[in-house]
Amino acid sequence: MMPALKRLLPAALWLVVIFILTSLPAPVLPEVRFRHADKLIHFAIYLPLGFLLARAFRERGARALLYAAALCLAAASCDELHQILVPGRSADILDLLADLAGGLAGAALFLAARRPGQARPPG
Repeated sequence: MMPALKRLLPAALWLVVIFILTSLPAPVLPEVRFRHADKLIHFAIYLPLGFLLARAFRERGARALLYAAALCLAAASCDELHQILVPGRSADILDLLADLAGGLAGAALFLAARRPGQARPPG
């Protein structure tokens, strides 16, 4: 398998999990009862995606954050649009923003966790 595809595989698998979860009709999922709980859930689901995407693009240094954010935004946009077709669900711009915030937080977490001065791989 090509190295670039191998690095993206964990993020792609997590994205499949996200789309499976968001394809479930609303009554199937348990209801969480506190203000803005759904936004917190969106944030939490996209945080690992941002982390995994930043990890996949780690050789790009700080640009990994930009790449992860762009891909999280694209995935969240597709996800919100696909939810229009799912019974009991709808598209919501605030959900999309929570997804993006989670993705950015995950990518930033990955970059912050790298050791200072850690060499970037050649290539």
